[in-house]
Amino acid sequence: MTDAFISLQSIRKTYGPVVAVDNVDLDIAKGSFFSLLGPSGCGKTTLLTMLGGLDKPTAGRIMLDGVDVTSVPSYRRPTNMVFQSYAIFPHLSVGDNVGYGLRRQKLDRAEWQHRVDAMLELVHLKGYGDRQPSQLSGGQMQRVALARALIVQPKVLLLDEPLSALDKRLRQSMQIELRAIQREVGITFVFVTHDQEEALTLSDKIAVMSKGKVLQCCPPTDLYDLPINREVAEFVGEMNLIPGIVKGCTTETVCISMPSFGDQQFPVGGRSFSKGDKVLVAVRPENFEIADGPEGRELTIVNRAYFGTHLHFMMTGEGLETPLTVSVPSAIARAHGKAVNSDRMTIQVVPETAVILPQAG
Repeated sequence: MTDAFISLQSIRKTYGPVVAVDNVDLDIAKGSFFSLLGPSGCGKTTLLTMLGGLDKPTAGRIMLDGVDVTSVPSYRRPTNMVFQSYAIFPHLSVGDNVGYGLRRQKLDRAEWQHRVDAMLELVHLKGYGDRQPSQLSGGQMQRVALARALIVQPKVLLLDEPLSALDKRLRQSMQIELRAIQREVGITFVFVTHDQEEALTLSDKIAVMSKGKVLQCCPPTDLYDLPINREVAEFVGEMNLIPGIVKGCTTETVCISMPSFGDQQFPVGGRSFSKGDKVLVAVRPENFEIADGPEGRELTIVNRAYFGTHLHFMMTGEGLETPLTVSVPSAIARAHGKAVNSDRMTIQVVPETAVILPQAG
């Protein structure tokens, strides 16, 4: 048994021969912001609709606050959903849209208005109650959809890529607001997205999905710094994967021979290795250093781009199957002006920041 607020136990969903969700187990803590992250078709939205009661699992069990809700219809579950399309009623005012979910509660007009006004203030739309949806921007319509879902006081709010239709600047602003609202109301948010940056910014915990399975479930910092396999490493953020062969290892370190970088010692990171194992040294672009010492290797710069806060380099060298992406802070780049402006630059891997992954599996 688990004491998780939400527990998905061996959840499987098939549509004929197609397996949409494949034996997923997840525990979600009360009051947390939990994200399901993955590419289109990975099963994340299917999992969300099953949690909301809009779809039923082929097998498995859904527990919510200690109650088995697997066969409970959506209208009887303490959940509500915000969709990507907002689903705002065009013929109703903003206030009537927000208060629509209260119609079953038979409130008097004063109480209804009080709750609508309070919810509009929460989502920074105070005074917008009499406006029509046609008078709103995309971000304002998203706030209306959020207020309408929250006003019925669900225990769990389900969000299916609610920010994907917004432009980048507005999307970033709404991310901050959404997180602040979640903290203020204190209820559990389950959020579906294909945007890695969005998931890393918002979440207490992230489950990365692929082909109906959960590959890794952990806090954002662990997901970024310690991906469990190649698929997660390549999907979450930008990652260089340098092939290598294990030359020797101890209980704490592993010596790996890499093309263009030679032999180097790395922390084992909780994994076990044997001599001769084929591995991948996973290195984020920001985890290379401009080097002058013996650990450095001179590589050829094939492209450079200036991003204000940092310089982005594409670099290649003997034995590398694909170019490396290297990010250097602008202040450091200025201090090494001659090196970064030439055709070749000497860099090194920072061993403590690298993750050693098996090449296969």
